[in-house]
Amino acid sequence: HGVTGLPDKSLAARFGDEKFAVLFPLGPGGHVRLIWLHGDEHPEQESALAEARADLDIDYDRVDWFSTYRVHHRIAPRFRQGAAFLAGDAGHVHSPLGGQGMNTGLQDAHHLAHLLADVTSGRCTEAALDRYDSERRPVATTLITATDRAFGLVARPGRGTAFLRRRARDVMAELAPRLLSTRLGPYVGGLLGQYRIRYHPVPAEAPVPQWATDPAVGLRLPPTAENAEALRAMSWQLHTYGADAGRPIDVPTWVDGPLHFSPDPQARLRTDRLYLVRPDGYVAASLPVHAGSSAVHEVRAALAAYDVIA
Repeated sequence: HGVTGLPDKSLAARFGDEKFAVLFPLGPGGHVRLIWLHGDEHPEQESALAEARADLDIDYDRVDWFSTYRVHHRIAPRFRQGAAFLAGDAGHVHSPLGGQGMNTGLQDAHHLAHLLADVTSGRCTEAALDRYDSERRPVATTLITATDRAFGLVARPGRGTAFLRRRARDVMAELAPRLLSTRLGPYVGGLLGQYRIRYHPVPAEAPVPQWATDPAVGLRLPPTAENAEALRAMSWQLHTYGADAGRPIDVPTWVDGPLHFSPDPQARLRTDRLYLVRPDGYVAASLPVHAGSSAVHEVRAALAAYDVIA
């Protein structure tokens, strides 16, 4: 409490001679939470705060709460064993850098809930449940690798690391706004927001089928001005964006559509395709449309890849 010299109601970063710290606003009167990587395994409160005060040029009146924890990462070797599934921190723990842990845990639960609903309702075979491990565990592995490297680069104490950190800060202060105003901005935002995740419809060593060659397959369906309401139904759906396509005969009755939308103004979705969209909003397949219909064998192959009961 009583921290001075910080912007009001804003998250702040401090670059010291040895340490890097982040301060989160908690209330009026300079009430903040201060987090930094100390280096010692069991730092004492008074000595640790004295170092932070001197190195980070921080002043305060009093401390309500002081705690230490060890940053580490773990990932389970598999997320499914029979009827047992791991989600969230039970399957993966990592550095809090970026605040991605809760997001990933919620996505795990969301993904698993849709799979369980499809299987228990008879829309998919029980084999579909294997997709939970094959799709979600690579997401956790990538996240742990990225946060572990980033945390070591950003927060490691020491004068050498601190010098590089300050130089990077000065460069990025000039460069980051320019980069984020280009096409790179939405891409970086997608990585941080975890909506650039790609689920591969077939194993990496298998040939990519024709219905999966479209770059949209495996990604979250790009939002448009028209499709948001339809996606709230969280059902299997067929979409077109500027195409006049009929409903393939092999598609189960519980798949909604085709729902016809205007062409995507950003050209992320093709006008000659029929898109199969999963309940979680990810594109399952992109089926070429010829004279208003899709090839029967491609429709069957796409449904089989997701263990759909036709």
